[in-house]
Amino acid sequence: MSSRQWLSSALRQAQTVVSRPAPLQRLSISTTSPAAALRNLPNSNSRSTPAGRLTSLGDGGPRPSSNEVLRDYMPTGQHRSRQGDGDRAAIKDMAQLHETDSYMKMIARRWKKGDVYAPRDLSPVEMRRWKLWNESQGDAVDLLGFNPLDNYRNMALISEFITPFGRIMNRKESGLRPVNQRKMAKAIRRAIALGLHPSVHKHPQLLLHRRGGVPSTSLHPSSSAPRL
Repeated sequence: MSSRQWLSSALRQAQTVVSRPAPLQRLSISTTSPAAALRNLPNSNSRSTPAGRLTSLGDGGPRPSSNEVLRDYMPTGQHRSRQGDGDRAAIKDMAQLHETDSYMKMIARRWKKGDVYAPRDLSPVEMRRWKLWNESQGDAVDLLGFNPLDNYRNMALISEFITPFGRIMNRKESGLRPVNQRKMAKAIRRAIALGLHPSVHKHPQLLLHRRGGVPSTSLHPSSSAPRL
């Protein structure tokens, strides 16, 4: 081979090397979206909270153990102590209320406005005396000998067997026998149904008479007044 041929072949090889592009280096380009990339970033603050541990289950992060989840949502010792104090206070209040109701049931005397009493009147001995007296007192209907059903228009009589709020008195307060108590209750309901007596308080004329606004003669209508 001549020197000219050798130079021409060497020149062609050099041109081939120069014209061949250099191999591109593989770049590590991520195909993850920015939102997904931010979501996949480790966040120690969010993972440290109970809600963060639960939300990390779907993010492919480390799964918290069942003990950690239960420990996060179990009440702490301080919370349990406060809850226990509140329960104990509620139980104590209920016990006091039950004790008060028990003492109220033992009181046989029903106090009224204006009653004067001494400290000994609240003793159990006096309570037993009032209980015996209430059981042994006579029936007003039998003593006076009248029929309550025939006196439903007598507002003074009706007002004696109702409370200041218009409720029918209990037999323990009125002292009537069961038969007379039923008759009196029927007479009171009849007077209220006919509009002769109010259903929520005593008769207005009786209230005015007790205050001194109406003379006592106005409580007894004359014979010329129309009768129902």
